[in-house]
Amino acid sequence: NDHISNDLTEDGGQGQEIILQGNLFSSDGNPLFNVLVEIWQANSDGVFNHPAFKDREGYDPSFVGFGRTITDERGAYRFKTFKPGAILEKD
Repeated sequence: NDHISNDLTEDGGQGQEIILQGNLFSSDGNPLFNVLVEIWQANSDGVFNHPAFKDREGYDPSFVGFGRTITDERGAYRFKTFKPGAILEKD
């Protein structure tokens, strides 16, 4: 999937939907406009969509787990996603 979005739920996955949002500011307190913000996260079972995890229980190729957005004039960014689960060490 080449489509990158701030809605990580739109291509699949499951779990509790959450909103991750915040604001970015410069060191002098001014909002940072037009800044690229990226996230990469595990799914609700704590498993990343990555080839190293494809054999792990809970792997879900439909949940990309990667999102990208740009801050607005207030420095604000927002992602819609699923609450990630605890990442367990591979046995």
